[in-house]
Amino acid sequence: MMTSASYACSCPPITNVIYHVSSSDQIFIGRCTSGTLMGDTVVFEFDHTRTLMGPVQSNAIVRTHKEGSMCGYKFLIGEEYLVYCFSIDGELWTDICHRTQLRQPTIEQNAEIEEIIRIQTDPASQEMIRILKDTGKNPQQGGPAYPPQGVGSADP
Repeated sequence: MMTSASYACSCPPITNVIYHVSSSDQIFIGRCTSGTLMGDTVVFEFDHTRTLMGPVQSNAIVRTHKEGSMCGYKFLIGEEYLVYCFSIDGELWTDICHRTQLRQPTIEQNAEIEEIIRIQTDPASQEMIRILKDTGKNPQQGGPAYPPQGVGSADP
């Protein structure tokens, strides 16, 4: 009997926005305009509605794995998304382990967008991002508490 390896996507239960901002190279709101399958990857094009972090662009190309078992994100053409991207060899990628999500103008999602903007200008948040990048740990996984002891306040 022959067996083959099976892999499943497993994302740590990270819910704090600052961790996802620290692990992203670009965050934007955009409408998915097309998707092209290229081997094990799907390449999606987006028209930007609003750039939240990273270079301001009118559109973006974002890659994801085609399989959910490889953490690929299933975008729907014509829908608007809040997209958290990381860069690999100069190409933007996302997956289901990042906070990429269908854009829904709810109170919660609007608060998340405002937090993304605040994090980029708040000194305590910037220090936390530096620590997260240096340690690679999330406060929810035994990393430093937010904000670091003696740095700023957790109040917005």
